[in-house]
Amino acid sequence: MHPFSTLSRIGLATAVAGLAGFAAAAPATAREAAPAHTWVNPTLPYLTNVPSDATKLKTIKVGVYNQTPLAARNVTMKIDITRLPERITAQLPGADQGCTVSGGVATCELAELAGGATHHYTMEVGPSGVEAGEWSGRISATSWAENTPGEQSTEALVQLTGPGIDLVIGDIDDVALAPGASTDVPIGLRNVGNVTADGVTVLLRAYNDHLELANSYSNCSYDPNYLELLCFFDQPVGPDETFVVDPATPLRLKVADAAPGPYTYGAEAGVAPLNAEELAQKVSAAKKAGGEQLRLIPATNKAARAAYYDLNTDDNTSAFTVTVPLHRADSIAVGATVNGASGRTETIKVGIRNAGPADTLGPDDNWGSSALITLPVGLTVRKVDSRCVPIVDGEPDWDQAGQPKGLVYRCEPLEDVAAGSTDLFAFTADSTGPAGAAGSIVVDGGVQDPDTANNTASISIVSVPVVGCQSSARSRLVWPLVTRCWSAPV
Repeated sequence: MHPFSTLSRIGLATAVAGLAGFAAAAPATAREAAPAHTWVNPTLPYLTNVPSDATKLKTIKVGVYNQTPLAARNVTMKIDITRLPERITAQLPGADQGCTVSGGVATCELAELAGGATHHYTMEVGPSGVEAGEWSGRISATSWAENTPGEQSTEALVQLTGPGIDLVIGDIDDVALAPGASTDVPIGLRNVGNVTADGVTVLLRAYNDHLELANSYSNCSYDPNYLELLCFFDQPVGPDETFVVDPATPLRLKVADAAPGPYTYGAEAGVAPLNAEELAQKVSAAKKAGGEQLRLIPATNKAARAAYYDLNTDDNTSAFTVTVPLHRADSIAVGATVNGASGRTETIKVGIRNAGPADTLGPDDNWGSSALITLPVGLTVRKVDSRCVPIVDGEPDWDQAGQPKGLVYRCEPLEDVAAGSTDLFAFTADSTGPAGAAGSIVVDGGVQDPDTANNTASISIVSVPVVGCQSSARSRLVWPLVTRCWSAPV
């Protein structure tokens, strides 16, 4: 998984609310209790630039994001524009968006906001035509809910600036796909600035390698380190012009055949302008590569161009999700047999074998596959796998991960277990006493694993019989004889 790779390499920003939910890079925290309350945070683009001679208002998205899995009830959002100067005009969201406006403040109500969800309101800003006064000002947003401990606030800067390109990407709807299925990603872009872009770059990124991106166009390159497909287009995009990816040359996103589910994966698309120099380099590379090119339609006439940066990069990205239904993975417990010869030191490897057909779900904030390992009596543990924690007084002691303490441990894979593979946890132990009852490993395969009959395996100590001895004197003058015995190999 590659969460939050930088978009700055093509001039894009990553200020997309809620993307943290797509980055499941931490170990599972199923051990944590469900939150007693929720937090709802307002989101605004940090900076919005508007040409001082713009003839149309610039749209700003104001979001409210529920950062917990618990649904937020009776959410209230306030958007305040009273600190904008006379040079800047603004239109707040109204009744059609569930808001009421009074004295430069919009109050918006939402009955419920699901856990991890974001709801957007739209407002507009632009030059008012007033010649005097400040060129910039601030807007603020405050949100709270019935089941939050308190309100959260943020603010953003709006300023008038010179002419420029301002590309905006269209929203992309969430989709549901079965493993092995694919979808064409509908990417559309519009230049709401007042300067023509020489050309544009389109990016499609996955936030998990269970989502696959095609790489079949000569004007696109795939980066496996960031799981992103980057395409460029030698087409000018003028003010108020809109382009979409040609359905005849689609950008396709596929769910891998072994992708685990149920799970919701994250993806993102983005756009950025290219100047003439960048285009010349990329066109040359594409001609050498040959093959079919990804196309944008409709075609546009060659307008006057100039090299400008994008005025606002916060609206250059669109995040969306791909929901995959239940895809089973048969998790099987792998036990072990330990040589119980007194004084012997053994490395014991037990774990989880995934018989497929899907990979197991990787750890996230809600759940992760695990194994409860009870080593047999008669062993003293010397070394513990770093992914295992001792069970103390019936509970995992997470502060002692990888530390030997007793005979019972909870172990968790740090990532998904691929179909057909085995993930083993290693323990080093001494045989220090008579063999007691056999130990066990019990695997939790979660919702993907309806067959629990093979989720338990034994960890047993075998007493190895002596099968031969030999005695010899060290010298003719030394007594007694030296006796050496050996046992059958285990």
